[in-house]
This record gives sequence, structure tokens and C-alpha cells, in this order.
Amino acid sequence: MRLFLVHWPNHREEYTDVVKELQKNGHKVVYWAYTWKGREEVKSWFPDVITHDHVDGQNALDPLGQPIKVPPASKELIDRMHKTEAIVLTMMNKHYEWMNVDERKRTYYTMLAYWDRVLVEQAPDVVVFMVPPHAIFDYVTYELARARGIKTLVFDGTLVAGRTLLMNDFRVGSQRLLGLIEQSKGKNFKADDIREPFRTYYELNSGAPKDLPPHYLTNYKNQFKVVKLLVLKSKVLWTSIKNGSLLSRSYGYLRKVFGENIKKEYSRLERPADLSKPFVYFPLNYQPECTTSPQGDIYVDLILAIETLSAALPRDWTIYVKEHPIEWAVRGLNYTAYRYPGYYQRISSIKNVRIIPLTTDTFSLTRNAKAVASVTGTAALEAVLRYKPSIIFGHPWYQNCPMLFRVDSVETCREALEKIKKGYSLTPSQVINFFKCLDDASVHCYFDTNEPVQSYLSVRESAQNAMNAILIEADRK
Repeated sequence: MRLFLVHWPNHREEYTDVVKELQKNGHKVVYWAYTWKGREEVKSWFPDVITHDHVDGQNALDPLGQPIKVPPASKELIDRMHKTEAIVLTMMNKHYEWMNVDERKRTYYTMLAYWDRVLVEQAPDVVVFMVPPHAIFDYVTYELARARGIKTLVFDGTLVAGRTLLMNDFRVGSQRLLGLIEQSKGKNFKADDIREPFRTYYELNSGAPKDLPPHYLTNYKNQFKVVKLLVLKSKVLWTSIKNGSLLSRSYGYLRKVFGENIKKEYSRLERPADLSKPFVYFPLNYQPECTTSPQGDIYVDLILAIETLSAALPRDWTIYVKEHPIEWAVRGLNYTAYRYPGYYQRISSIKNVRIIPLTTDTFSLTRNAKAVASVTGTAALEAVLRYKPSIIFGHPWYQNCPMLFRVDSVETCREALEKIKKGYSLTPSQVINFFKCLDDASVHCYFDTNEPVQSYLSVRESAQNAMNAILIEADRK
């Protein structure tokens, strides 16, 4: 079997060892898009494998770090990949925010031609992605592989450390999970049937929990604590002094502080939430990130999702919109391609929509809402754990949860809201059944070796489990 690996963790010998073992057993890795170590080190381990640095891939450079030189993509190929192009042009907001549309299209066409040629020449049987593809070049490769009928395998981490789902198509979800959900119909599992660590996660978050924020949010906030922020700002200051940009940077900062900025625009529009009135809670996703591009699909445009929800809203209901707690911490007061001047004003102008203060407690909003709606955010799953109706627009890792309302139009949104208005409710047994299936479907592995799971799942066990799962799924018809 010929394999193409994208982002396989080559910074740990445990993960490189299983690739070496794989090749000894007759399989062949033909292309490896890596992330951590330098080209020379990876090449010395795997001299027959084409190795490609992740950053070079993002920058439309070839495996040697040189500008890509291949014949241009044909009109037929470009026409066939129109949806991919639409997704990529927005995905480029992260790495190519400064580029105009024509330059972005030129870069995309170059990547399209290169990666299509790689797939034709190397003829992989399977292309494996350690995370849902969102670094532009890997997403182009993913869509090209699927268009050519090449099997794709995508790992997507759950909120439970050390537990990951494996799927062929991130828009469909885990086939194993779907099968287990079908088999579980009519069964009534107990919480004790769920194994650790899923059981602890369920017990801490279900019913009337302690309102614990997800671990990734805590990690983000720790990154932006005062001391760490001072260290970061000091480095920026020192760099500005060294390169002579201190004056211009200072002017830009003062202009943001005393002039219009993203936080001022939001604060000017926010109004307190009235929890006694019927409302749908819609927390904005953090952007730019994989969770909306590509997993949000067309709803990477969060405003489109809010407009759809508004058009379907029952009479006298309101949508409460709240910004993600990390959005401003990462980008400061800067407007961005995702939060441009007038962004919050546009949301505020939508019928029956209210922007609420960032300090409003998300768990109180969830408890008092008629429903929680999100493109792919964690809040939708947190709502399910609290037996609250939940609506999603995109393709998060938990998308196959049977109790969710999946919507993609005003009509499907209206149908969901009508059911909710008539008293749709969730039961503890439904939630337990889903988490039991999730537990049984998950692969016991992790690719971020900083995850706090090594006490019960070593890096070597994780690497072996991941590779075993790949081989099983690769052989599945």
C-alpha cells in the first residue's frame, strides 16, 4: 500500500518508529508533508520518501523550498474544483491576509496544479491527515484526492484528551461512530458503561455540572496571562527597537487605542441579555481556525448563519450573539479579515439579533436559552450535555450526535425551531448512549504530545494505535 502522510508527528521518535516499521512490512510512504523537524533530518531517516515542509507547502514552494514550477492547471480542472476554490480563498485569510483576491487565486491555481500532479505521479492508495486539512495546501490535496477517488483518512480530536475520531470525509464524520449509533438504537446504557476518560468528562459536564470551561480555552487563557503577555510585549518592543520600527508601531498602537477599534465597536453595540425572554444563544466561533474553515463550509461566514437563523426565528424570540472570549486576546484591538470594520454593526442590524456583553456567563445563557446554535462551536455540545436543544450549521467532530439539529437553509432551520418551540427535549439516556458510542468509536491516540494524557496513554502506545487504525481503515472497502 502506498501512503501519503500529512502532518504526521515527526518530532517524536515513537511516531517515526512506527513509520519505519510500516515500511519494513511492505507498505510504502511515498510523500510526507511534515511540520516540526528540518528537511535534512527527515530526509536522512527516509531517503526514498519525498519530504515537504509544512511552511513551504503553505507558501506554495516545492519540496526543495523553491517556487513551484509545473504546467498550469487546465480549465477543466479549475472548473471541477470551483467549490474548493471558494473555500480556499477564505481559508487564505489566515496566512495570506494581505493578499488581494487575484493574488490569492494565482497562488491557489499554482497549488492546484502542483498537488494534482503529485497525486497523479505518486499514485497513493491512501492520503492520511492528522487533523482536518486547513493549511491551504493540505485542503487542496484533500479535495483533489477525493475528486480522483483516492481514499482519504482524517483524524479529528475530541474534547477528551487522548481520544480521536478517524473518518474518510470530515463532512460526513466517523463511519464507525455512525454504525455504533445505529446499533445502539433501543438500548439503554448506563454512565458506568462509558470508559475513562470519557466517563469523567460526561460526569463533570452533564446535567447540572460545575460549569467547567473546555480545557483548550483554559490553555488559551493561560497563554495570555499578565506575566506572559508582558514577556510577549517586551519581545515585540525589543524587535521594534532593533529594526527601527518603534516609532511607526507606537503611532499605530496609539491610533488604535484612541481611535476606532474592534473592541470599541462591539462595546458600543452591546446590550444586556434578558434571560426571562425567549432566545437562542449564538456564540461566535474563534477565527481564523480549522473549525470554521473548512469545517464550517459556507458558514465560515458566521453572519450568513445568523441571518439564516433570524429568518426562521419564531415570533417574539431573540438571538443573543456573543464574541468568542479569545478572539481579541489573540489579535488585540486590530480589525482583521474575519472581524472587519462594521462587522459587529452588521450583526446588530439583523432582525431580532442582540449583541451581548462578553462578560455574560455562557453557562447561564445555555441554561436559560430555548436553544443553542453554533456553526461548529463547543457550546453546542455543552448544550446537549445539559439536555438543551442544539443547532449546528457546520461539521464539528461531534456532528453525528443524533440529538443535534443539522441545518443548512431557512427551511431546515425553521423546522428545527418549530420542534423546539413545541417542547422538543433531550433525555439523560440519549446523551449517555451517544457518549458510549463515542467512547467505543474513538482511537486512543493524540498528535499533540503536550496533551496531559501520558499518565494513562504513552506516546508510543498512541503512535501504534494511530497507525493500527490507519491500516484497518485503509483496508476497509
